[in-house]
Amino acid sequence: MEHWLIPTLIGITVSTILSASAAVSFSENFAGGTLNSALQAPSPNYYSFNGPATIAEASDRSYIATTATDFLAADFTATLTYTIASGNDSMFVGIGNGTPAGGFYGEPDKAIYLRACPPNFGSGQVHVTINNGAGSVNEGATLVNLLSGATSRVQITKTGDSLTFALDYNSSSGTFVADYSQTFSLASSVGFLDNSDSRFFFGTQAGVTFNALDVNITPVPEINPLVPASLMLVGAVTWQRRRTGRLNTDAAEPK
Repeated sequence: MEHWLIPTLIGITVSTILSASAAVSFSENFAGGTLNSALQAPSPNYYSFNGPATIAEASDRSYIATTATDFLAADFTATLTYTIASGNDSMFVGIGNGTPAGGFYGEPDKAIYLRACPPNFGSGQVHVTINNGAGSVNEGATLVNLLSGATSRVQITKTGDSLTFALDYNSSSGTFVADYSQTFSLASSVGFLDNSDSRFFFGTQAGVTFNALDVNITPVPEINPLVPASLMLVGAVTWQRRRTGRLNTDAAEPK
């Protein structure tokens, strides 16, 4: 058996085991005039990116979203820093297809997302909404009522089947400390999402500014059906080399 075969098989096996989501880690402060290549804007002129990101062409609600569509295939932590005050629209951030729903006030379609209302609207409610894209919208329980506007951070964390939305109110830097949080089971809550429509997205209609975004990805290994066969072949090659070595040793010994 050729000596190059074992490392080749091991390389194939490892690369197969470590295949994972197309989502990547990145940071964006919205100050460079253009977006990080991991993000896409709804239209060229809707948002302005000269630090922070602001609405430049207010019309309907629209969303900045990741180019990667398979965030549910990876474990991740995404932290969005935003500022909202009275007289502004609500702020939306979540996981889904990243497009507005035509029949639900332009809120995100086919998604699970946190809605933060301004202090003068809806009593400043913050809560998580699930829209299955087929006419069913569950607005969920209110996490908190914020009666004053402030720069705050929302953190979405996905670990295995768990998706957690957390709010660090009146905070823009340092260690994230969750003042309010809510966790969902992906299997029971968002079975309507898959790897073709699970983008990370955020947006508004008017007034809200987005100060910074940090996305940290932890790939989730996927075992390809070829992996067990590869491992068996590596084992067979190793056994054959050992057996051949023993036979050669026996032949060399004096009789």
